Amino acid sequence: DERIDYIAAIEFAAPLSGERAAALAAGFESGRTIGCDGFNTAAHAWEAPVAGSEYRKVRIGLQITDRGGPVRESDLAEFRQAGEALASESGAAVTWAGVHNPLANAVELDAFCAEVDVQIGISLVAASTFAETKFRGLAEANGFVREDDGVFRRRDDNGLELLTLRQSAPAAVSMMLDVPRVPRESAAFGLMAHCARTLAKGLDARIVDDNQRVLDDAMLAKIGQGVAGIHGRMEAAGMPAGGPLALRLFA
Repeated sequence: DERIDYIAAIEFAAPLSGERAAALAAGFESGRTIGCDGFNTAAHAWEAPVAGSEYRKVRIGLQITDRGGPVRESDLAEFRQAGEALASESGAAVTWAGVHNPLANAVELDAFCAEVDVQIGISLVAASTFAETKFRGLAEANGFVREDDGVFRRRDDNGLELLTLRQSAPAAVSMMLDVPRVPRESAAFGLMAHCARTLAKGLDARIVDDNQRVLDDAMLAKIGQGVAGIHGRMEAAGMPAGGPLALRLFA
């Protein structure tokens, strides 16, 4: 995406195999997420390199920011050096596209991302210790599935994570919503509040925030308004929550 990627566009004198094109990204030594696309002449479109296909044009992107912070000058220098070296070694031509002034844009974009990068946590603190089997039964009744890492997750029909849930202590449960990674239309915070109330009833627990303050309906509604505000800001910036761009930025 030209809004978040600095791109090395490389044109070779002779076509490359899909396997060779796919291997190019490994030579770009940076600490950033990068991707490689080849230009399919027949389809007149860019695509992830396919074995058995050939490509004369390849582009490799350097993502200018993510949850680790904005790209550093050294990252950018290494990326450019790798592009120039590849072009020189292969007799190819390289041009630079995508984000204009990547260092300055990375800082600006990272500042915006920091403002909307909100993870909402709700805890359920029970009156007494409860069995893991009881917690698991309640979790599954609320649509959560225990995954290989031991965390319960509720996902949408496309497999996108909406909420996470885990037993954090013998008498406590924690639930988390990663706001920028969940689409607005999923109404995930409303779902979170509903699940919290249901679990709290089943576990004889209080719903509290990270500071152990009880969250009543009015406070939950206020948090929901804050989530809606974040969604609005992200949509206005052209990176709606849960969309492809947001999932990359908040990986």
